[in-house]
Amino acid sequence: MCLAGVLGWYLSPRSSTSTEDDKIEFSPLGQVFGYLCAILYLASRIPQILLNYKRRSCEGVSILFFLFAGIGNATYVMSILANTSDGDKEYWRYIAVNASWILGSVGTLALDAVIFAQFFAYQDNAGNGVDSEEGSEEERERLMRN
Repeated sequence: MCLAGVLGWYLSPRSSTSTEDDKIEFSPLGQVFGYLCAILYLASRIPQILLNYKRRSCEGVSILFFLFAGIGNATYVMSILANTSDGDKEYWRYIAVNASWILGSVGTLALDAVIFAQFFAYQDNAGNGVDSEEGSEEERERLMRN
């Protein structure tokens, strides 16, 4: 996967000249949708975190999914921050225009870190979830009350 990313970067056309058309524009509608997407992206992790907390288990959670999502979000944020715009003022304008995407990705990284922490904290509870066949009736009732 990493090799494909490097190969894609290497083969992509790169331009060293900038034109007037390359100016960074601040679009109010784009910002509204950007922040809306950030909110929805952040909210997508909350149900899983709450479910893990309620069950005290991460049974059924694919840790690889969250690992790859984290790698994707981290590299996405790095690609925004690595922009080499002409001048300091233009760089900060570029960051401001992309702030909603940075917020969504960094925030989701933080929520993914919570899921990772839950995964390791509840590791000993694997197989003791509400839906587990192995747990005792008392254990299931205790989990249902919480």
